[in-house]
Amino acid sequence: PPMALRLGIRGKVDVEMVVDENCAVESARIITSSDRMFDEPVLKAVRTWRFTPPVNRSGQKVAVYYLKTITFDF
Repeated sequence: PPMALRLGIRGKVDVEMVVDENCAVESARIITSSDRMFDEPVLKAVRTWRFTPPVNRSGQKVAVYYLKTITFDF
């Protein structure tokens, strides 16, 4: 976030996402966050992400949970 950049605030956010069969983030939620100022920008960003199609062992497209740590280090 611009404010964090100006103030030199660093942090981490752990976010859980559900990636659907069409490679889009279906839902996202914050698991942990070092500072709440990062939460909304992270959620806004990850909801625009696209992934490689998730598939099961037989090659069929499936929805999956995905955990990601996003680090802000300026």
